[in-house]
Amino acid sequence: MLSGEVYFRVDGGNAYSLGMGHVYRCLKTADCLKDKGVASVFIMKDIKGGIRKVEENVYPVIKLPLNLALPEEIDFLKERCSGQILVTDIRGINNSYFTQLNGYCSKTVYFDDLGQHDFSPHILINPAIDPNLQRFKHRYLSTRYLLGEKYFILGKGFKRRRNIRKTIKTAMVSLGGADPANYTPSVLRILDRLKYNFEIMLILGPVFENFKEVDDLCRKSTKRVHILRNVSNMGELMCAADIAFVSGGDTALELAYTGTPGFIVPTIKYESDTAAYLESRRTFVNLGDIKKKRKAETIEKIEDVWENFYMRKEFSRNAKRLIDCKGLLRIMHALDIGEN
Repeated sequence: MLSGEVYFRVDGGNAYSLGMGHVYRCLKTADCLKDKGVASVFIMKDIKGGIRKVEENVYPVIKLPLNLALPEEIDFLKERCSGQILVTDIRGINNSYFTQLNGYCSKTVYFDDLGQHDFSPHILINPAIDPNLQRFKHRYLSTRYLLGEKYFILGKGFKRRRNIRKTIKTAMVSLGGADPANYTPSVLRILDRLKYNFEIMLILGPVFENFKEVDDLCRKSTKRVHILRNVSNMGELMCAADIAFVSGGDTALELAYTGTPGFIVPTIKYESDTAAYLESRRTFVNLGDIKKKRKAETIEKIEDVWENFYMRKEFSRNAKRLIDCKGLLRIMHALDIGEN
């Protein structure tokens, strides 16, 4: 059994390409550790949105200055995390981060999504479903690589839906914890132009900031819109929806597990690559960059799926094959953390 603490070096907030996905992933890991009697401590740059979410979950946070340079940060981590497991889920580092910390920490773990950097932690976890996002130019013999969707971390409360309804009554919209690129208003405008009679379940993340524009759109909408903020039962809400519009990060893979058919609205390149791959597997429909496409083109693509019950049923069946619920268990095994 692990003695001591696990440290998480992660940041999150309403900033383009940062968002909240990294924080959510670390929180899910910390929750699993807590169930096994292992304490977690978060080390974060002083960005309010991410820190607030971690503190809501009652984990201690060590705050770093926003302008702290990487060499000074490494020196701090050497002292603070010596002899402990350090899980890193940030961008903007280089391999000297690991070459220096590997000798101080009992294990260094790095969450990677892009496969673009040749880093050498003790354990590298890349849960990307697209094999093109796992093409490391160099692999280190000293690093254990945990690659692919079988290491995707699913949160608590997710279940598989039993059936797909022919008539769509509820459409869910969830574009992540922050939506820093502000795609939510664009989705709402498109949904308002659909000819069908349905309600919208709009889920806004904890650091979503463009509430005034969204609230105005919802008030003027021809559809009934239910706005939910900072939810803790995402799995239940996904199963309550008949169709969903989600970003191309972790939310898409969570949706795949439930089997609720949906559309991916990518907001950054990584999400675009993931969306294209999932569409090629006939699991979701990739709407592409809806800000750059003609609304009529996007609406036509939505209508093709909306009116094809058998396509939605096929996509649901395919999606449920992608993700199981054992990603965290596999990671715990790699960390040598078992049952109490």
